[in-house]
Amino acid sequence: MKLLLIYLLGIATACMLIWANHSFQSRCHEAVPSANPLVAGDASSKSPETLPEGSITLRSVAKPESHGKDYIRILEGRVSWQFKDRSLAAIVDEIGRISGINFVVSPELNGVLLSGSVTDTPLTNGLAKLLEDHDTFFFQAALAGTRAAWVYPAGAGHLMAPVPLDSWASVDDLVLKLTDPDAGTRSAALDALAVRLGTDATMHLVDALSDPDDRVQLQALDSSVNHGIPLPPDQLQAVLSSGDPQVRRRVLDAMVYPHRLSATTTTDALSTRLDEAVDDPDPSVSSHAKALLEELANDVSP
Repeated sequence: MKLLLIYLLGIATACMLIWANHSFQSRCHEAVPSANPLVAGDASSKSPETLPEGSITLRSVAKPESHGKDYIRILEGRVSWQFKDRSLAAIVDEIGRISGINFVVSPELNGVLLSGSVTDTPLTNGLAKLLEDHDTFFFQAALAGTRAAWVYPAGAGHLMAPVPLDSWASVDDLVLKLTDPDAGTRSAALDALAVRLGTDATMHLVDALSDPDDRVQLQALDSSVNHGIPLPPDQLQAVLSSGDPQVRRRVLDAMVYPHRLSATTTTDALSTRLDEAVDDPDPSVSSHAKALLEELANDVSP
């Protein structure tokens, strides 16, 4: 009898083990995704979920970032951009505004539209890619990187040559050049500012009148007369004591210039300064003062 009970208990235990194993496998099968993406649907796009122990965890796959509009980003010398059917002029204008690079684009390229994208690329490589279909010259300054670029239609570059500073440098670049140790560089930048800014360059010309180098003072006076930028009489009066006869002579022209510009009646102050200059020890200054007095006298004669 005992043997019969033991036999029946063994059979019952075996049945329970078989049922438990079948139930566990069924749960595992339900947790495993289909290998067919058409069957799996959007399971891979959902966040991971907590599944029964022993099952496979599904990892979500991040989709590439999608930008709904054009953009240009430059950070620490690396660039990312995306744009479609955008004009070349607008693209380089924005790049120049962000990076400080001054672009000179041929008018023949005004209608060119570009599309493309780069991600976290060195700026120089990005520019090379952007302008690969055009003839391009880059100005690479020592220790300062790319400062300017000239862009022309393909095949036209061999006809080009370097141009003066005032044709491409930014106003900020020119103002910085006013502190250059070389007087010639300061003079060139000063005249370029006068060309670029007109009367808005008055402050720079006035400051240059006190430059320690006579050549820069002379350039300030030349720029005033040549580009139609009247300077304050009191500031000009101070330069009449310059030790350089060329400067003193050019000051007289700068003093008379406003009269020539508006054909106003000669003031007593101007006549007095010219009379004093007639007595200048340098013959060229003295004779020039006399000539200016005669010119003014003829202007006011009936």
